[in-house]
Amino acid sequence: MAMNKFAFGLLLVVWFMFSCTDRSTGGAWDVDLMEVSADSLDYSLFVDSIRYIPLECTEECMVGAVTDVAFAEDNIFVFDIKQQAVWVFSREGAYESCVSRQGNGPGEYVYISQFEYDKQHGRIAVLASGQGQILYYSPRGEHLGTVNLSVKADDFKLTPQGDIILSCAGRDDASAGIYVTDAAGQNARPLVLRKENHLVYATFPWELCAYDDVVCFMAPNFENGVYHWEEGELSLAYPFRMLPEPGQDYEETVSLQHFGDFLRTTYLEGEKWILATYWSADPAKDLRVFLYSKSEKRHWVGRDFRNDVDRRGVGIRTAYTDNNTLVTWEENKDPDRNPVIGILQLK
Repeated sequence: MAMNKFAFGLLLVVWFMFSCTDRSTGGAWDVDLMEVSADSLDYSLFVDSIRYIPLECTEECMVGAVTDVAFAEDNIFVFDIKQQAVWVFSREGAYESCVSRQGNGPGEYVYISQFEYDKQHGRIAVLASGQGQILYYSPRGEHLGTVNLSVKADDFKLTPQGDIILSCAGRDDASAGIYVTDAAGQNARPLVLRKENHLVYATFPWELCAYDDVVCFMAPNFENGVYHWEEGELSLAYPFRMLPEPGQDYEETVSLQHFGDFLRTTYLEGEKWILATYWSADPAKDLRVFLYSKSEKRHWVGRDFRNDVDRRGVGIRTAYTDNNTLVTWEENKDPDRNPVIGILQLK
């Protein structure tokens, strides 16, 4: 069940405060989401520099919403969930081409929920969740092939070994969890399943992350251990436990309108940082963001953050990318122009 637009918008722009050392209890690293020392966290804690790329606007290219971003050596790929398209720009932001094949015919999709750029093969992969398919396209929009999935998913990652990692972790049924399949989308086996008493329906972007050759995810959905899949092996890399834990069982989905526990809504991970946002309808809890430094082995919890690097303001987060960068976007000051991509080089 989706949150209202106001709450979801806040979740995308809220971040983190409160430094502490990690407390380990029974193998888990306890994090108290109620321990907040200040309202704002400075960018300078984790951001080294920011550069901006305005996306060219033409008669053929009017971006509706930046949902996710991927980079190649010469291109920027922008997934636009409103337009149901993947826009292709140069690294300087010049418009080049578009993948837009919405329809019911061969090589077409009804609805894309997520996309990937397959660097190994130089192709764009889109997840048509309702169809249970991954469709491959060239950057010029030519259909290159379709994979039928044995597990319907809301997010996916391609691995260098050819496996596909699929997430249906946000669904409210017994099969909800993270799966791995072969390159043909078959022979699915579960990696981590949702607990039977955690069946709240809440799907959000970025259930899966990847950097270098690692695919990573947080366990669904009141569990918060961070798992890594690398070279065909699964490991529990960071056994976080967020407090307070749920005050009740959820053996079937419930309305989020009066939801009193913390629910994780966003998870991002890169080479050096882990970020996650948490929401509750309880005004005493409201919004929290968790930030973890892998190098310092410490975390922060807070409500929002402040751009003290260039004081331009806070963009909307979209994704981690390789090379320890975080991608954001902001509306262009000219409402008739396309958004501006912000590339945050992290410390």
